Amino acid sequence: MTETIRILITAGEASGDRLGANLITQLRRLRPDVTFEFAGVGGRQMAEQGFESLFDLSELSVLGLFEGVMALRRIQ
Repeated sequence: MTETIRILITAGEASGDRLGANLITQLRRLRPDVTFEFAGVGGRQMAEQGFESLFDLSELSVLGLFEGVMALRRIQ
């Protein structure tokens, strides 16, 4: 029976999405004997690695105080 590991990742912007995608790739390469399930907040690059995004990263990437406060409404 294959072990399954579930991992939650949160990336708030494009560089985090890129790093998260690389993490997913490397974990699968290092542990081919394990089934990994990844979910959380991410973008296109992580999705391409089989990541299940619970929120659209483009809706959460904001700049400025007002925009940040408005983004809170979308994730509550």
